[in-house]
Amino acid sequence: MVKSDLLFVIATKNQGNTIERNVSLCLKQTFKGKIHVLIVDDKSTDGSDKIAIKLAKKNKNVEFVNTQGRGRVKGLNKAIKKANSKYLCLSAGDIFYKKDFVKTILSYFNNKSIAFVSPFSDTGGNATVWQTKIIQDLNGFDEDFNEKGTGFRDDTDLAFRAFDKGYKSVFTYKTAKFEHEHKLNIPTLKNKLKYGWSRLKIHRFDPLLYKKHPTRGIDFFDIKLGFIRNPKKDFAVATGLWKGNFDLSSPQGVVLVKGDTFVKKILIVLMGLAYVIAIKSVRLYGSIKYKKLLI
Repeated sequence: MVKSDLLFVIATKNQGNTIERNVSLCLKQTFKGKIHVLIVDDKSTDGSDKIAIKLAKKNKNVEFVNTQGRGRVKGLNKAIKKANSKYLCLSAGDIFYKKDFVKTILSYFNNKSIAFVSPFSDTGGNATVWQTKIIQDLNGFDEDFNEKGTGFRDDTDLAFRAFDKGYKSVFTYKTAKFEHEHKLNIPTLKNKLKYGWSRLKIHRFDPLLYKKHPTRGIDFFDIKLGFIRNPKKDFAVATGLWKGNFDLSSPQGVVLVKGDTFVKKILIVLMGLAYVIAIKSVRLYGSIKYKKLLI
């Protein structure tokens, strides 16, 4: 692995329409240090891997790894072990960074106790930048959270493990800017239903996170009676109330139904209630699988 000041690790699968622009913007940062890009493809079927290979051949600061369908989390861990940089940015292939993103986010690393800086959340996620040594010392992500094609709660688990060792994080939503292209890619009812199911089923990992971090999990999930995630919070997530809107949406910014008419608002209420029941059913499945009750 080429030595660099910052390494973008881009975990991608079937993002052939965005990966080239993504890599280009990573390399065009105003940051004066050396930037390297490692594309980790999880057995794409849309030609993303071929595009990535071409990008790597054209630019010595781009490398490519194919994880052969082992899952995003395992792919990221492989990249973390290879990393030879001071900082490491965990990315996806459909994220577009503003030109001063790296310069802005690195300005928050003002002491050694800061493990990561994130524009996504205070527990990490997409576009989060880590001190490479710290994430390597933590042995990267827990592969129990891995599933083919994606993964969930792996970043929160990693953040909690960092916090347990005394490290801190910084949340930079208003300053370190990026766009997430998937917000625009779900125009049809079929795709909306497919996206909704994909977001729903990954919550089977919630009981696993709670099992690993019972004390932090109580506050993180807002758990009542020791095993019930506050249903108001689930409803708020599904309906956008958590951010002051009223749309059937996801925390990733994908709006499935806009609450711009009275009829749609009624539909959103009904769908929001259905979501609460569905997500608690998914967590019950996860509770049985991971032997920790959370619904």
